[in-house]
Amino acid sequence: MKPKILEEFKNLITPLQKEQKEALKQNIKTYGLREPLIVWTEENVLVDGHNRYEICEELKIEPKYVFYSFKDRFEVLSFIIENQIIRRNLQPYEKIEIYAKLKDDLNRLGFSKKPSSEGKKHNTLLIIAEKTGYSHDTLHKAFYIDKNGNEDLKKDLRSGKISINQAYGKLKKISTGGLKDKFVFPPFSILDSSSADWICRKREWFNTIGSATETRDGEFGRTSVEEDEVKFLSHINSGTSVFDPVLCEVLVRWFSKKKDSVLDPFAGSQVRGAVCGLLDRNYRGVEIRGDQINANELVMRNLGVSDKVSYVEGDSVNLSSLLKGEYFDMCLTCPPYYNLEIYSKKDLSAMGTYAEFIENYSKILKDACLLLKNNSFFVIVVGDLRNDEGAYYGFVYDTIRILLDSKLKLYNEIILKNSIGTAAVRAANSMKTKKITKIHQNVLVFYKGDIKKIDKTPVDLSDI
Repeated sequence: MKPKILEEFKNLITPLQKEQKEALKQNIKTYGLREPLIVWTEENVLVDGHNRYEICEELKIEPKYVFYSFKDRFEVLSFIIENQIIRRNLQPYEKIEIYAKLKDDLNRLGFSKKPSSEGKKHNTLLIIAEKTGYSHDTLHKAFYIDKNGNEDLKKDLRSGKISINQAYGKLKKISTGGLKDKFVFPPFSILDSSSADWICRKREWFNTIGSATETRDGEFGRTSVEEDEVKFLSHINSGTSVFDPVLCEVLVRWFSKKKDSVLDPFAGSQVRGAVCGLLDRNYRGVEIRGDQINANELVMRNLGVSDKVSYVEGDSVNLSSLLKGEYFDMCLTCPPYYNLEIYSKKDLSAMGTYAEFIENYSKILKDACLLLKNNSFFVIVVGDLRNDEGAYYGFVYDTIRILLDSKLKLYNEIILKNSIGTAAVRAANSMKTKKITKIHQNVLVFYKGDIKKIDKTPVDLSDI
């Protein structure tokens, strides 16, 4: 009795190309079918050998069968994938494409080195990465191609004519009308820091400048400083967030020019200074912690940008006296979010009440505005936070109010979408009291001067 053919099993593996199938046909015609076809015993369904089966039907050759017992279709799918990947010399995209067809089934298939604990699902992306040997970034790109690419592009990938990175680049260029090439990332009002492109670029930046919270064995790989120095960086920044270098790069490229001077009244870790220096801007940061300045200056020396990046130790409440007589082409900063993170016992994050915090914060912003040259941008990254009762303080709105009172004009508002991370875990608990879990920050772009005189110089895309 002939086995049944299920389209699900037949179409799981990419069909042979016309010339490949013709070569197989000639081989069978000359030498006969040397390898038996595999049939699922319990269901009498063909599991392996669909191309050979069709050729035998065409040549009127009676194929040989071997019968395997499988407990269910999931075990059959697992067998087909493993068998085909071992047998064929598949291109990277072909391997990922097979698993992409089964993303919904992978948890049930149980492809994992370590069984998940009872009641928990497998991490599908981790499973596919494990089985194919490719990184999460490569998988994200392949899935994007699978969803958005045309058949011609996929054929080129299957034949090895083009790499996954090249195909992904082509698709993204088409989808953004070439905006990525012109502006690093498309200049839309939402920037997605969880995208594969963003994550890749972020890792490249941290590999270059080092991460203030990761050791040499940390997430972003080796840094540019020695091990003891990295431990020092980690220690002084323990428990605090680190500014996103890709966001810094985008903002610096979009709203300033080479050789411009950049003021940062809340300098913090090395990120903004390092990015500005490597992009050929002259950065001036004010930081209250001397040990942080020492750590930052060490990084700048290692990067070779000490001539472009400098720090002033002191409290930014005294900004006007600390930087007396200095004026800047841009202000780029990210203030403490009141007491959400404590940086020291003396700075704004240590203020007793929110009202005290805002009073000092307001003075700093207003002084920074006075140090900003006319017809320049003031860019500040902020996010709101909740008080003890659970209501928002309105920190974003307070920031806007202060800068508008300083005669600046609100010119752009950008939402920085962060990765979900632990938000997925926190969201269920937060919704018990109807709190929406926040996964974004606000990037506020103000302008000082006559908007008609905004510089129309093309965005700087020079290499680092």
